[in-house]
Amino acid sequence: AMFVEIKPFTVNLGADDPVGFLQVQIQVLTFSSEVADELERNKPVIRNNLSLLFGEQKSADLRSEEGKTVLQQKILELVQKVVTDYGSGGKVEGVYFTNFVMQ
Repeated sequence: AMFVEIKPFTVNLGADDPVGFLQVQIQVLTFSSEVADELERNKPVIRNNLSLLFGEQKSADLRSEEGKTVLQQKILELVQKVVTDYGSGGKVEGVYFTNFVMQ
């Protein structure tokens, strides 16, 4: 197993959201060194797409475990799409939150 760290994101949530910002740090799991290299090479695309995704979130949805699980699945799909579009198309096995703060 290889984990690729995606350094912390801090994004503002919507102006009408009672929470001001979301800070998230994730680790991406793959069993392929080729995919791990592709994740490193494509981090700017991944970070851009994740920033857009995180900025669309509502704090009320993210308070529950189910909401976090839905976000986790969206992140996995987004990262897999980058590997498919810009790399070998190898498999991303999972994504894991290592930091998740809303304030």
